Amino acid sequence: MTRDEPPGGALSGRLTAAGARVLRWPATKIAPPADPQPLARALAALESFDWLVLTSVHAVAAVAARRATLPAALRLAVVGASTAAAAEALGWRVDLLPSEFHAEALLASFAAAGDDQRVAGRRILFPASDRAAAALPDGLAALGAEVVRVEGYRTMTSGSAGTAALDGASCLGEVARGAVDVVTFASPSAVAGLAAALGEAALADLLAHAAVAAIGPTTAGALVRRGRVPDAIASPATLDGLVAAALAAHLGHIERKLPCRS
Repeated sequence: MTRDEPPGGALSGRLTAAGARVLRWPATKIAPPADPQPLARALAALESFDWLVLTSVHAVAAVAARRATLPAALRLAVVGASTAAAAEALGWRVDLLPSEFHAEALLASFAAAGDDQRVAGRRILFPASDRAAAALPDGLAALGAEVVRVEGYRTMTSGSAGTAALDGASCLGEVARGAVDVVTFASPSAVAGLAAALGEAALADLLAHAAVAAIGPTTAGALVRRGRVPDAIASPATLDGLVAAALAAHLGHIERKLPCRS
């Protein structure tokens, strides 16, 4: 599991409950923005925005740490059920949640919205990771919105330092022995983080011998760019979906390894 979370966290707990033995490799870690002032200034002027767009639980936390309540007139658009749940747990009203959990689906929802939700001529605040792709803000701008993008948090690759947070010292040995059955990726950054920790050649070897499950199409794309098509992609793109994808990937991997029968 390459997601950064403590033992028994949201994903590792689900995988353990499904019968897996989980090896934790926090391939990424979340850090505050390098310069907190742009986010602070934008949130102080939140009344001047029409929409707030949040695409991760970390973005919700970054806003909530500085602004507990949102202006009554502000509309909130989110990507992902977990993001929506985190916002609603704070008492925030979610006005737009696409049925598919990726940026393109949010853009399509805005493009198809009625007059009351059209973004042309509207100001949108988009606090995001320093690694967030430009597709969403660029797409909103193409729809006629004025988009203010600020760094809400940084997604940092753990590199080799990530070994300190593993469950036991045997994880690297298990990777080297080919004893890892499934690798799960919950973000494109986790793909990059694991590559930084293992090296590209070792990562390619691991992914050639283990089944691979990705949480969504963006994460799958990061794997494809490294030459590895995932064995399964979560649908929906939730942690429960990723657990189901891990199981499907494992079963498919086993079936491919079985000798042909006449």
